[in-house]
Amino acid sequence: IEFDPSVLVEIPDAIKFNLINLRSLKLINLNLTTLRNHTFAKYRKLEELSIVKSNVKVIERNAFRSLNQLRALHLDQNQLSEQIWIDLAQEFPNLETLT
Repeated sequence: IEFDPSVLVEIPDAIKFNLINLRSLKLINLNLTTLRNHTFAKYRKLEELSIVKSNVKVIERNAFRSLNQLRALHLDQNQLSEQIWIDLAQEFPNLETLT
């Protein structure tokens, strides 16, 4: 699935509710800025999540809530503060990859 980064500012409901059995999701070159609470709540089977070069500046505390199967989280080339990285490492101590 490919999206136009000039119009996409949040993850579409069609993805959040219809693709819940995904094990891997890659969102690249978007204009998301904020990952809101419970954005990925339905993705209980997700093992790898990549949100790269997507202008993310804010990750709300429960954005990744219920991602218990997550092994790899890639947030490269966004505008995240050092505190967000610390919070993510604490929230997901069993991640194999956090970039």
